[in-house]
Amino acid sequence: MSDKLTFENLSIADTTRLIWSAIQRISPSVTMEEISAILRKAGGAPTADERVDRFTKSTEEVDDIVSEVLGVVIASLGGNCPVQGEGTMDGKPFYFRARGEHWPIGIGGEDGLYNLEWTHEEPWGCEPFSAGWMSQRTARRMINRGAALYRLRQIAI
Repeated sequence: MSDKLTFENLSIADTTRLIWSAIQRISPSVTMEEISAILRKAGGAPTADERVDRFTKSTEEVDDIVSEVLGVVIASLGGNCPVQGEGTMDGKPFYFRARGEHWPIGIGGEDGLYNLEWTHEEPWGCEPFSAGWMSQRTARRMINRGAALYRLRQIAI
């Protein structure tokens, strides 16, 4: 390994600090906001809102793909204390409920509630009602997790 300082062997954080300290030596009065504005004009640095929008869009697209691969169709999802969701997984009904400190999912049977083919439950959060305040995005991911575990069970049988 070379002791030569190159951008290739620096982390992103170290590179950012190096650039920032060089700019501060040249012009100590320049602010991070001014540098960000210059980079944005050059097309190099998106605003915080743009980064959040891109991340949100990309994670929602990934969630859609995962649901499709797992055969999950969510008919309804919402609420607080409990957060509830229902739909189908490969045409079989499922029911998801996040309440208290855990979330269970049931697949098969009647509406995913009775005479279930499979159930799974996991703890969630560290406070008495954490699961009941789970976001819809997280609930969707837990439904996908349940579907993936169900699929693994089918492979193992």
